[in-house]
Amino acid sequence: MASPPVTLADIPPQIITDISWIVKVVEAAGILLVLYVIYLIVNGIFNFKNHKRIKEMNERIDKIENKINFLVLKEKDKEIIEEKDKHKKKRK
Repeated sequence: MASPPVTLADIPPQIITDISWIVKVVEAAGILLVLYVIYLIVNGIFNFKNHKRIKEMNERIDKIENKINFLVLKEKDKEIIEEKDKHKKKRK
């Protein structure tokens, strides 16, 4: 009915030596895969930290730009008012 399970002792030694290099390649590939996953996790953590730092820098830059724009507009308003005053004085 059901055939008995095949054990390692039932397999000829020639086939075992032929298959052993495949087992070693698969083991090496597994080790490389584990190392690559660790690398991806560590790289992801560093990228997250850098992204957070860049985001904070962009927020600071936006604040500085808003302050500069306010000062520039304020200065331009002063210049416009002074020019209007000059034109009024010339007309009188």
